[in-house]
Amino acid sequence: MNELVDKTYMIPYPSEGKDALFKRLLEIHAKEKLDVIIPNFDAELFSFIKLEKKLEGIGIKTYLPSLEQFEERNKSNLSAYGEKYGVNVPSGNEAYSTSDLNNILRSMNYPVMIKGKYYDAYASLLGGTGCELFHQVICKMGFPVIVQEFIRGTESMLSPLGDGKGNLIAAVPMRKQYITEKGKAWGGITIQDPVMLDLAKKDYLTNKVERRNGT
Repeated sequence: MNELVDKTYMIPYPSEGKDALFKRLLEIHAKEKLDVIIPNFDAELFSFIKLEKKLEGIGIKTYLPSLEQFEERNKSNLSAYGEKYGVNVPSGNEAYSTSDLNNILRSMNYPVMIKGKYYDAYASLLGGTGCELFHQVICKMGFPVIVQEFIRGTESMLSPLGDGKGNLIAAVPMRKQYITEKGKAWGGITIQDPVMLDLAKKDYLTNKVERRNGT
């Protein structure tokens, strides 16, 4: 997509830590003289937030939530987050061991979602797959593993942009047309959804809000 992107650079995976990321950004900055960085992926936000002051020290501005805002909307905090902002979210619990997993699954009906804290999501359709997926997520993402209620329906996503002061600048609703095995959107179309837009305006949400099956 050369008509959209002038140059691309690889940066380290989040698992390599903020020091490796900062070193790479210094190399890129030496060539390109970056003015601003706007991170895109949940998994990389933590490192960029930790580096915000160091980046500002070398002349690079960022567009980031505070660490408190970022931690507030983690998957493990979704129930409290939804209650605070009036957003319906699937119920879920954290699991740190197979014992935790088994205790949680006893109180839930299949299918359930097995998720990493920042990334990876799998639908467990039968009881025997839950433990396998649990260990699969641990190997990639570590603890905790989120065991979440599965909700059937069309998946939509709202990507709003705030001004950092609680005001909504713009928002784009999208319906997911194709979902990967990790539960991520691979294809979609923009839609007109007044309810979703009103939700963003009402709560001044500057994080991504997901809505499933009208909730």
